[in-house]
Amino acid sequence: MKNINIIISIFVLVIILGGFYVISKKTIDYFNNTRYSYELTKLDSTKMVLDSNYYFDKSKNLIYWQHNSLWSSRQYLTPELDLDTFQIISQNSAKDKKFVWENAHIIWSDFKQIESSNYFKDKDSVYLKTEKIKNIDINSVKVLWSADSYNIIKDKNQIFINNSLVIPEDIESFAYLWNWWAKDENHVYYIKQKWRDSFLEKINLDPINFLPLGFYGKDKHKAVFTNSIWNMKTIYFLPKDINTFHNINWTYYAMDNISVYCEWKELIWADPKTFLILERFVNNKKIDWPLYYAKDRNHVYYSLHGIELIWADPKTFELDGTYYYSAKDSKYRYSLDGKKIAIN
Repeated sequence: MKNINIIISIFVLVIILGGFYVISKKTIDYFNNTRYSYELTKLDSTKMVLDSNYYFDKSKNLIYWQHNSLWSSRQYLTPELDLDTFQIISQNSAKDKKFVWENAHIIWSDFKQIESSNYFKDKDSVYLKTEKIKNIDINSVKVLWSADSYNIIKDKNQIFINNSLVIPEDIESFAYLWNWWAKDENHVYYIKQKWRDSFLEKINLDPINFLPLGFYGKDKHKAVFTNSIWNMKTIYFLPKDINTFHNINWTYYAMDNISVYCEWKELIWADPKTFLILERFVNNKKIDWPLYYAKDRNHVYYSLHGIELIWADPKTFELDGTYYYSAKDSKYRYSLDGKKIAIN
């Protein structure tokens, strides 16, 4: 039983470690996830990690692919690989100026990247990274947006978000705006996700006067709060001052000249003149998400939901660099969930 627990623990560790990647820059290697970068000081002198599954062997001047498993085998990419143009597309796929690679195997030799995006095409098909998009007109494709988390492409008849076919009312005028917001001539849309599938939710706001504000959006008369999670309800509400209403640091918080809001609900006692979200820095780089603490002159708030820490002292409350997601004031230290974890 003990051996089984050890094996399970190792598998969990492998899964966790598999989510990170490292970018090689000739002489310096950086450990990356989507938010943070750290310079690596202890790295095997014979290799550099390019991705969770791609490695550069300095001794042979070759790149190899190795799956993160207990019985993985090293597979070298062929000498035909062009090191100067080698670029990772996803965890198990990459490209250079001549080929696209899946694991350690050439899967395309006749391909072309579309508009410096995550989309590629050959003479017959269009691909998102290495996944074929079905029933798309190769001769009329246009990339509307391309990023790690979501990609949008259209042809003359249809629109695809990642690999999902979506149908706005007017394809010709459809435009991606920013941060999951889109619109056409007659409607505003928010892009939502259900597992791997994407779909458009119509938002009852004026497309002419619409302004995307992260998780919020507004026109001249009202505002809306939503999220890309498929079953999260979209909430319409009336801020106290629609003209000055804006999102704060692209979080669940928003404010106008009169009030502060979190997840559309007004924080009745919050002071908009002194309200601020406490920003955290790691290695001199600001971490934009998640942001767990905020305060004004009279109150301290934690989590994405604006819960008040009634025992915290706003005058001395600050983030504590000693612990990753902790904070402190003149009396206490606080954990990620806002609980007192020690007395100063």
